[in-house]
Amino acid sequence: MRTFSLPLVLSLAVCLGCTREPSSIPLTEHMEHVNEANFEEKVLNSQVPVLVDFYADWCGSCKELAPLLEEIASENPNTKFVRVNVDESPGLASRYEINSIPNLNLFKSGKVVAKHIGLLDKEHLVSLLSQ
Repeated sequence: MRTFSLPLVLSLAVCLGCTREPSSIPLTEHMEHVNEANFEEKVLNSQVPVLVDFYADWCGSCKELAPLLEEIASENPNTKFVRVNVDESPGLASRYEINSIPNLNLFKSGKVVAKHIGLLDKEHLVSLLSQ
């Protein structure tokens, strides 16, 4: 597994620059919400690569990343893009050792093959998808 991280990105147990004010990140036609009940079906058993965005509604950095994920999802029809709310699916967050958000995990054949913690630009996200 290859882990990507931009220089100067701090990895903390909380989201940097976040507030605890609820404001959900809207889902779009290219992004799907998954949880503990359907994770195996939608991610682990997928025939195509799946990029999982582990996020929380109160995370400012997660909200900032959402439009880029939507853009890349619309440009990559051969990859599935899903979101997992860590507050609603703490078992998944624990299983995949999600201690900082936003946290992107790329799954292929049911296994994590690449990870990125924190914000990233389009170039780095495209590079992550090519793993």
